[in-house]
Amino acid sequence: MIIIKQKDMENLSDFKNENSLDIFTQYGIFQKKKTLCPFHAERTPSLSLYKSKITNEWRFHCFGCGEDGDIFKFIGKIEGISFKDTLIFLGIKSGHVTKPDKNIIRKLELIKKFRDWCNDYERFLRNKYRKWHEIKSQFKNMEEVEVFYKFYHLENIWEYQLNILLFGSEQEKFNLYKEFKRNGK
Repeated sequence: MIIIKQKDMENLSDFKNENSLDIFTQYGIFQKKKTLCPFHAERTPSLSLYKSKITNEWRFHCFGCGEDGDIFKFIGKIEGISFKDTLIFLGIKSGHVTKPDKNIIRKLELIKKFRDWCNDYERFLRNKYRKWHEIKSQFKNMEEVEVFYKFYHLENIWEYQLNILLFGSEQEKFNLYKEFKRNGK
């Protein structure tokens, strides 16, 4: 059991007030925009940030799965670590903020890059898929269909990748990301 002194609690509150929004942003969670919840599969963004009127701290809430909490709970849940490890992860020892670990900063930057890629690629695939269906609906004869035959194959690939980004696990998304990076895309 962790025992935190009142003075240390004040330091943790100060840390949350000063850093929560920046940390949420590094994970791709933004103040005025709902995003896909990282804790469950969903198609429609349902995770949002709000500032608590009682504690004046930034908190997250998912309207899909009901997950709710402060930055410490968010980090602990998304990283799969205990409260104590969350404090260490964020560079807090004995309630006092220490100089952040360069490895942790690098990890947060990589996570942000990965989440940005997921969001950007999902948007790209949705646009491709929508445009392809618009073009397909305008075909008048078999000659026009034959001109675009290669897109029929791509349609299945786009659908498969979009399903991974919308419903896949973090590991499946990361495997897709690695495949794209390996192929130089």
